[in-house]
Amino acid sequence: MTSKRSANLKGFRQIFCLCLVSCAVEFIQATDRSLSPKEKKFIVDYHNDLRRKEGAANMRKLKWSSELENAAAAWTHRCNFMKSGTSYGENMAFNSERGFIHDHIKKAIDSWYAEKLIKWTPKNCAKSCHYTQLVWADTTQIGCGVTVCRKMKDFVKKIQNAFFIVCFYRKKGNTGGSVYIKGKPCSKCASKSQCEKGLCVEKSQNS
Repeated sequence: MTSKRSANLKGFRQIFCLCLVSCAVEFIQATDRSLSPKEKKFIVDYHNDLRRKEGAANMRKLKWSSELENAAAAWTHRCNFMKSGTSYGENMAFNSERGFIHDHIKKAIDSWYAEKLIKWTPKNCAKSCHYTQLVWADTTQIGCGVTVCRKMKDFVKKIQNAFFIVCFYRKKGNTGGSVYIKGKPCSKCASKSQCEKGLCVEKSQNS
């Protein structure tokens, strides 16, 4: 009787430990997802490709920032679709459809850039503020974070299993003045800058 009870107890402990491990893995997969080096490169390259398309004379090249990445990742962990209120520029999006992380990232960036088609002015980005931040000429740094939220707040409703991405930018855009200067690419770069495929690059960015 004692040996049977011991065997049952041992089996229970094994099942309990297995549950703890599997539940922990499920929780991590549902709430946290670090970007791979390849995904970070895609985000930077795709942003820069879209910035080149604007035909701007003073458009600066974006570079990845680990500081902004950490801040953005921390904000996504809240699973709350609202502005962070930080001093950074920011864009965010979510998608509750199934799919690959790369595809979700591209869809988010495409949705921000598509706001170009909505009426806006340099003094009022209106409903195009994601787009104007994406192509803000004086912005030079970007860092993004992603989280797969089992439950995410979206203003008045909750979304199940949502892929949530937030990108922070420095220099912050949408602060007044022109988004960029229209003209020949690199024709109005800063004096200590060089031209790289239509984007202005300061020497410090290459260091």
